[in-house]
Amino acid sequence: MVRAQVGFLNSEWKGRQERPKILSGSSRRANTSPRTVQIEDARPLRERNALDLDRCGFTLEKHRSSLRDFRDDRELTQKYFPEMAALLRDLTGADQVFVHAFHQLRSEEPANFLNAYSLYVHCDYAERISSRLRKALLREHDSPLAEDSEGWSFAWYNIWRPVEREVQKNPLTLMDASTLDLEDVTEYHPAEGGEYMVASLPVYTDRQRFYYFPRMQTDEVLVFKQMDTRSDRAQACPHTSFMHPDTAPDALGRRSIELRMMCAFAPDT
Repeated sequence: MVRAQVGFLNSEWKGRQERPKILSGSSRRANTSPRTVQIEDARPLRERNALDLDRCGFTLEKHRSSLRDFRDDRELTQKYFPEMAALLRDLTGADQVFVHAFHQLRSEEPANFLNAYSLYVHCDYAERISSRLRKALLREHDSPLAEDSEGWSFAWYNIWRPVEREVQKNPLTLMDASTLDLEDVTEYHPAEGGEYMVASLPVYTDRQRFYYFPRMQTDEVLVFKQMDTRSDRAQACPHTSFMHPDTAPDALGRRSIELRMMCAFAPDT
């Protein structure tokens, strides 16, 4: 267990009609503030099989990918996407899995603001775009569910893993979804342009609980939920990077990839 600072949306945004925009470092600093939180080691929970995607919203899986170069978009599409779709289908029991081709590679030298380490607690999607996002993704995959999905349920997930080396710096922390009050979540705009560039941020409460997996390896995958149409399941697992207080001065920068997918569940499943 450690105590560390993480960024939260400023509490004055809660309940406002206007939406905060976080388009740059300056707007992030204007609309978020650091909070010191307790972050617990989640590995003992995994060892006890106490992690549940539909309760706490996240889990850790062992997986060695056949992919060697995560910067090769063609290889990603042909090898990694199917691997992660199969992993997610096994984990969730989904009838179908759809890959959202937008993925992010993060490193110590980001190409742009969106590829930098996240410095504020957030969720990848927002409720008001869920229907449009679902239809767009289904159409992209030429699925008949784009026109008729009556009775089907849908859930969105983020698949996150280190690449090239273990995580020594800026690990990811996740909020236990069972400690999140959806009334504390506000939609925001993380980037200019793009019909679906709307996500969400929670404000801080002392009920929230955070976890992380120390020194994640390249054969470990974090799977965490971002949105779910099933009201009796975990709805979202907010997350962010953080600076561990015991990080060595010569620690290597974190390199990771995240991929987003949507699961479809047939009626009566």
